[in-house]
Amino acid sequence: DPPTARRIDPPAGLSLVVAVADERVATKDARAALSAEVPRGDAVWNIQHVALLVHALRSGSLEDLSIALTDRLHQDARAGLMPSFAELRTRAAELGALGVTLSGAGPSVLVWCREHDADQVAGAVRALVPSAAVHALRPEAAGLVVG
Repeated sequence: DPPTARRIDPPAGLSLVVAVADERVATKDARAALSAEVPRGDAVWNIQHVALLVHALRSGSLEDLSIALTDRLHQDARAGLMPSFAELRTRAAELGALGVTLSGAGPSVLVWCREHDADQVAGAVRALVPSAAVHALRPEAAGLVVG
């Protein structure tokens, strides 16, 4: 079956702080860190959290993101390869973040936050990971526009 996708407009009040770490992780190493098999309980747990993530993004329930952005399938397994991610994730609440996730396979990190906290969160991320390039961004509803 072909994949099916639907657009979800970013909710009002959401920002992302992107930390582009100076760490390098080869894709083959990031893939090798993953288990070949997934326990059913972890798969069900992740599906539940993805459903909550979709709900939070569609409804604008930003307070649900701290739960929805947690993962049992790949982030724990890859955290040891990316010290910046591991540090930021363990200090998410201290940063004022709603959640911390890998961007793709990493090592770049997305720190999800409320728009009015973005500059403060970016400053805290810079202090914790001074070698990373840090940018506070607002999701772009229109996507990439070439013109």
